[in-house]
Amino acid sequence: MNEPREATETSHSLTVQSELRVAIRFNTIDVPASPVDRATRVANDFATSYLRRPFSWESDFIHLSTDFDSTVSKPTWIMCDFNLGERYIQVENVPIQCWQVHYGENVVP
Repeated sequence: MNEPREATETSHSLTVQSELRVAIRFNTIDVPASPVDRATRVANDFATSYLRRPFSWESDFIHLSTDFDSTVSKPTWIMCDFNLGERYIQVENVPIQCWQVHYGENVVP
């Protein structure tokens, strides 16, 4: 598995088991997956690397930007809700963190 090579967190410490919302920024064409599979790949790689478990369609959710599947190299983001299940209708009280992940060899700060 080709995991993200580097991740930069721009918020508080990662909480592994509690409810968490994460905005993840990445470059569109750097993710080693087909354009339609990029968001799932990034979410699963993040969960595996930082939550020590795979992404779960039963307890996690992915919110997509409109350009996540672009064929042009550009920065984009996804928002992932982890460990929420169906317990929350309103997510105002769920902690949010922002991360940037890099795949591949050509990492530009």
